[in-house]
Amino acid sequence: MKIGLVTFHRAENYGALLQCIALYTYIKNKGYDIEIIDYRSDAVESPYNIYPKVENNPIKYLSSSFFSFINKKKLEERKEEFNKVRRLLKHSESVNSETIENLDYDVYISGSDQLWNTEITHGFDNAYLLNFKTNGIKATYAMSIGNCNNPDYKKEFFINAVKNFDFISMREKDAVNFISEISERNDIDFVIDPTLLLSKDEWDKLIGNEKKHKIPERYILLYYVKYDKNLERMADAVSREYGIPVVYINSNPRRPILYKFRNKVFKMSFVGPLDFVSLIKNASCVVTNSFHGTAFSCIYNKDIFMLLPEGTGSRLESIANVFGIQNRIFKSYDVFLEKYKDCSIDYRFDKFDALKIKSEKYISRLLDKSR
Repeated sequence: MKIGLVTFHRAENYGALLQCIALYTYIKNKGYDIEIIDYRSDAVESPYNIYPKVENNPIKYLSSSFFSFINKKKLEERKEEFNKVRRLLKHSESVNSETIENLDYDVYISGSDQLWNTEITHGFDNAYLLNFKTNGIKATYAMSIGNCNNPDYKKEFFINAVKNFDFISMREKDAVNFISEISERNDIDFVIDPTLLLSKDEWDKLIGNEKKHKIPERYILLYYVKYDKNLERMADAVSREYGIPVVYINSNPRRPILYKFRNKVFKMSFVGPLDFVSLIKNASCVVTNSFHGTAFSCIYNKDIFMLLPEGTGSRLESIANVFGIQNRIFKSYDVFLEKYKDCSIDYRFDKFDALKIKSEKYISRLLDKSR
């Protein structure tokens, strides 16, 4: 049996590539023949080009281009760190929206990540919807749609595409309810993100023990996907409370750090995906608004403070609820400042363990269907 996985594997985004390698590794370790469908999407890849595309804003374009020019070597090294991880994966031949249907798999899996978020894919993408002719089983794993209020999801085209899947699982509870409602299906599963399918020991094997960066033994790790100055203010407050510096993973290397931290800051703009995991593993505390920043903090039982991002906050709320750390989510800096010193953290794994078993059974069910 041959399995094809289509996802955001070429995005130079930590969560995107790490969830890809996690699901690939999990299924491969079960003894199945799996490969990544090397679907090339300009909407997904172009934001990570070393030199930016021409924009309507000439000042922004010139600024980004100048940054790329003076940091070209570092940007190339960062790109190579992502490519190193991709080389751990078996890929199909490169395909586009027209040639993808020439591939032949017994099972097609779309996911995880926000593959159905039209703001990321610039409209619905048939490849991620598996909306092409095939005799194989069509399934999603831990699909995410971002904001359920996106009017695109009420369109007949999307609803019909959803109905054509043999198996559907989502990463957020509200997305399960929403997709169930619009598709009139009662078989939508709620499962954990692929990164959580692998144990801490399995991640340790992937990242290794080598420390690549000259940073202190104890530090506050700050990481964002969507920039928010209040997240910097939170990290600054925790840094002062702990009396240790901040290690700042800047998800957008072109964005300068303008905030004036009280303690020393170590800027990490060019780290690779496995370095990202290692930096979370070794942190004393994590401050983030990122789903995968939170996921890996949970894997390594980290002290964590989360700021709820506007529009996509359900993703953080969902994972925090699974691990029983809802009290570490804050909707504003003011609420954080008022409460953070008095809120203890106590990971609870009973709900997670049950959900992991359910997620594993879901994968077994869809793979057994094709035998």
